[in-house]
Amino acid sequence: MKAHRPRARRVPPLGLALDPAGALPLHRQIGEQVRRAILEGRLKPGTRLPSSRLLAQDLACARGTVVLALDQLVAEGYVVGRPGAAMSVAADLPDEMLNAPRAFVPSGERQALRPAVARRARALLAGNPPPAAATLPLAFPTSQPDREAFPFALWAKLLERDWRRPTPEAVAAHPFGHAGLRAAVAAYLGTARGFACS
Repeated sequence: MKAHRPRARRVPPLGLALDPAGALPLHRQIGEQVRRAILEGRLKPGTRLPSSRLLAQDLACARGTVVLALDQLVAEGYVVGRPGAAMSVAADLPDEMLNAPRAFVPSGERQALRPAVARRARALLAGNPPPAAATLPLAFPTSQPDREAFPFALWAKLLERDWRRPTPEAVAAHPFGHAGLRAAVAAYLGTARGFACS
């Protein structure tokens, strides 16, 4: 007797519509529409998304275009997933995302934003930070390590060792920062944001 294996269920299409002649690239159109569906509650937290192959097939576009859009949504925290597994809507969306105005909303609809958000925005524009933010101590001052946890003895030992034979690079830095870091940031922006930079 042949063992019966349950058939994999096809995830229903998301109802996205692409405009190839539109001003936005296709991956941005996909990302904006999925983001809007999440923020409007049409895609609930935990909802499984179609695979990139199925979504590309439904939208009649390249799979790479869909992958780029989904990767952006993962980077922004709207979608969670791991390679080889189904992606789903993030279970915990930060309040800032839920209260954020949607992209491509006609100006007349923007007045429908929650009054608390509008009040906060007006206070910030007037230069009045919210009371809670104004009283918080700075936990991470710019360019300052945690002095209690900093390994001063090890730091002194390493400095002493390296300054015995200093290299020209030790005293002269590139004005735009470390070349390796710049290359890594450019690579990230290219894949995560779709920017062409070097």
